Amino acid sequence: MSDPCEPPNESSEPLLRSESAEEFQSLPPIELTNEQLHRIAKAIADPQRFAILNCIASVDEIPCKTLVAQFPITQATISHHLKELVSSELIHSRRDGQMAILSCRREVCAAYTKFLTKRLVFPELESQ
Repeated sequence: MSDPCEPPNESSEPLLRSESAEEFQSLPPIELTNEQLHRIAKAIADPQRFAILNCIASVDEIPCKTLVAQFPITQATISHHLKELVSSELIHSRRDGQMAILSCRREVCAAYTKFLTKRLVFPELESQ
C-alpha cells in the first residue's frame, strides 16, 4: 500500500485501516445540517485536500509541519486546505505551544458516509 501522506496520483491506493469497521460502529450518531453537507462535499472534492484528509485520518494526530514536509505544496496552500477542512468540521486543530496538531473528526466522516449511503445507495431507507 502506498504512503497515505503522499500527494494524490492516478495509481495511489485508498487507505484502509484494519480497525475501521469497529471504529465506524462505535462512533456516536450525529446529524449534519444541509450547510455542513455542502461544506464537506466542497472540501473533499479537491484531490489535494482529500489527500491531506486521508493523511490526517491515517493516524490519531499529526503535526501540521509533517503535512508541510509530506506534500509538495507551500505552507500557505496547506494552511488554506486545512482551513477548509476545519470549516467543514472534518478535522480538528489544537495548539501545542506554537505547533498545530491535527486529527480527523471520524464521527463527522461517518455521518457523511451514512448520509450518502442512505440517500444514494438505499433511498428506500430515507423515509425511515
